[in-house]
Amino acid sequence: MDALLNQFIVEGKELLQRVYDVLIELEEDTENKELLDELFRVVHTLKGNSGLFNFGAMTKLLHASEDLMNRVREGEISYNSDIADVLLEAMDIVSAMMDEIASNETISHELSQKAQEKADHIRAKFLAFKSAETHNKEDKKPQSSIKEDTKPKNIYKLNHKLIPENIKKEIVKAYLEGKDITFVKYSPEEECFFKGEDPLYLVRATPNLLWARGYLREDINAQDPLTLDIYKCITDFEIIGAEDENTLSEHFNYVSEQVRFFDIDALSLVVPEGTKTQDPMYEDFVSSARKLLEENDIDSFKKTVESFLEWTSPDSFAHSVAQWLKVFSDYLPKTKPFVYTLLKSIETLNPPVFKINPEENKLSKTPTLSEESMLLLKTQLKVLENLKETNDETFKTNTFVSVLNTVKNLLKAQQQSDLLQTFEEIASSESIDKVEEFIKTLLENKQEEKSALEKPAEEKPEEPKEKIDQKDQTEKKSAAKVLKVDESRIDKLMNLVGELVIAKNSIPYLAKKVADVYGMTDLSKEIKSQYAVFNRISEELQDAVMQIRMVTVSTVFQRFPRLVRDISKKLNKKVKLIIEGEETEADKDVIEALSDPLIHIVRNSLDHGLEPPEERIQKGKPETGTIILRAKQEGDHVIIECEDDGRGIDPNKVKQKAYQKGLISEEQLSTMSDDEAIKLIFLPGFSTAEVTTELSGRGVGMDVVRRAVEEIGGSVSIKSILGKGTTISISLPLSMAVSNIMLIETAEERFGIPIDYILETIKISKRDLHSINGKMVSTVRGKIVPFIYLNDALDIQKPHLTDEDGNYLSLILMVNKEYLGIIVDRFHGTADIILKPFEGFLKEINIFSGSAIMGDGSVLLVINPKELVRWE
Repeated sequence: MDALLNQFIVEGKELLQRVYDVLIELEEDTENKELLDELFRVVHTLKGNSGLFNFGAMTKLLHASEDLMNRVREGEISYNSDIADVLLEAMDIVSAMMDEIASNETISHELSQKAQEKADHIRAKFLAFKSAETHNKEDKKPQSSIKEDTKPKNIYKLNHKLIPENIKKEIVKAYLEGKDITFVKYSPEEECFFKGEDPLYLVRATPNLLWARGYLREDINAQDPLTLDIYKCITDFEIIGAEDENTLSEHFNYVSEQVRFFDIDALSLVVPEGTKTQDPMYEDFVSSARKLLEENDIDSFKKTVESFLEWTSPDSFAHSVAQWLKVFSDYLPKTKPFVYTLLKSIETLNPPVFKINPEENKLSKTPTLSEESMLLLKTQLKVLENLKETNDETFKTNTFVSVLNTVKNLLKAQQQSDLLQTFEEIASSESIDKVEEFIKTLLENKQEEKSALEKPAEEKPEEPKEKIDQKDQTEKKSAAKVLKVDESRIDKLMNLVGELVIAKNSIPYLAKKVADVYGMTDLSKEIKSQYAVFNRISEELQDAVMQIRMVTVSTVFQRFPRLVRDISKKLNKKVKLIIEGEETEADKDVIEALSDPLIHIVRNSLDHGLEPPEERIQKGKPETGTIILRAKQEGDHVIIECEDDGRGIDPNKVKQKAYQKGLISEEQLSTMSDDEAIKLIFLPGFSTAEVTTELSGRGVGMDVVRRAVEEIGGSVSIKSILGKGTTISISLPLSMAVSNIMLIETAEERFGIPIDYILETIKISKRDLHSINGKMVSTVRGKIVPFIYLNDALDIQKPHLTDEDGNYLSLILMVNKEYLGIIVDRFHGTADIILKPFEGFLKEINIFSGSAIMGDGSVLLVINPKELVRWE
């Protein structure tokens, strides 16, 4: 897959997840302007990225979603769950498209069709969602939209060198959108601090701030440092905002005598820089670009500019001009005159010369023509197209004059004086092609009005690197640098570290062989000494790689707000989800394996645990139920808890159900404790649900959870209080990559047991072992502990060895909060291994969790302590 396309998929999925998060957050805080702005910005970024790769269906769907979000952002319609549903469904389709692109590098026709239908549905919803209140507001608007401004314009001559290049582009973009660009000179009083004024805050809060800088109005270098008054303000500010003077005057209302407002010539900022060198390719580019402009092929023009940028030197004058071409091309066809000027600049290697008067340069917003006018223009366009095919010159002339008069009268009726003047100039040329192009431009402007004008609006300009930006610079310094690396490379590195661990384990065997076989004890000691160094370095390397693989549980938790929202709506329940400890880290394989079990648990809490609102109110509970997802680290394990305040689990009901299904005996029914009864829900096929639904009740949930968690070396526990709620805890190892085991021997065969389960090693006498109800037990530190012979568990027909005093060697294990003693023959220390789970038919041998290659090349079987407990 192309690297750029792969980056699009990775970034796209990250952006999509943020869209999901914000949409859910907005349901709790529908008036949050920052969230609405962020949502619009993220979807716009997604739309722009999809456009780069010509995924048309995706772009259309995102464009429709963006337009709907903009209506919400502008206050035309109110955000509610219906809009959230529409947008979430749209993002689900985009997510499915991302998955198809990742698999096939293309999007299927069926999914493209689905995206198109959803886009049409969203556009149909615009009118359905539009509130009567909005119509009332529009009715009350004054009929004339012409701004009367009799004040003479005061033009401020900018020093473009003070403004960073990226900020210049943002200013020009705002200008091209038809926004007012105002320059403000702000000179705070020297005593402003004593009046409670904060000039810096006031500047930063400027509406639609594009750029600002602060500078000293006095030369402090010429003054005696001891005479400087640190409480005296001697800083002036220059500010550029994308607002009109009235809006900015209101902002600076309390310091009105300290500010002055100016208009600026935004096009004076278009100053290409760089080395001026001739290249024959420049002429070809200019010729090709002009031809595309004449043909009105804007998409091809943009691609041509992109290609030109790629093969021109970044420090060349032509490259700089092309950067500006890229800016102006986003607003075609309205910016054609400026684009032609820039193309000429590449041709002549001279700076572009625009009109001096910014009011003449200023682009009017897309003309507002009625739908009836658009239909009439389309009709005239068809007439012109038919004229080209006729040979009757008299008919052609008369019809052409009729079209000209129709368009002129239409523009007069719509009070479009500027357009009328332009059209009269075109009409005087008596060119059918030019008139046809003019009408097409009007129709395209109307069609693309929203996308053309809104596209750059949501992208916040980068803050200038001036004194006023100290806060942002501090944030940049403190932000960690992130390097994105392909996951397969990390996995390969981890595998190599695993091989290194195995290779390291061979050194002690080598040292022993040197001493025992060759009698070279000094060399053996030296090898052991070097092994200690090698061991330390390999452990540090292993820890470092493990840290790289660590990800936060938020990668799993982030999908649950959507899950809880959708299921609670389906169940007609009110649910609040609280997430705690989402920054807790664990190995990525552990986190990935956690996803499915946690989904089962949360679905069960929603369906079985939490009561409907009416039932909760009757019980004196809030009608909104609560689910808490909590993550925390305890030692070398990560603990995930799902807690709800629902009805809890009825142990008597569980016991009765288990008895009816034949899972427990009548004796167990009467003697089983409540805690033991609750654990029965983890048995295969067990369910207390009276009705089977699409969500649960089939008895496959909690058994699946237990098995999935145990497969990755974890455990599940449950606590429940009837009428109060239930808490299910999942304990998982921080990593599954490298395991630390204890080597034991029985019947002259070596096996491994994970260190995590071993509490201690003891010697136990035969006379201390007793039989109770057919089970072998003994008292260890005041607790009754069941014991088993490992040979019996492994079906080895040999007695265990004892020492001269008749004592057995034993391991005391803790498995799922239960004690178990295992009698073995010998202990052989510990080792780090790479555990490889069994595959194929060997996978059915549950007593072993897998195998490992030891340093001497032998294969070691690793015992699964959980199966020993079940065997016992």
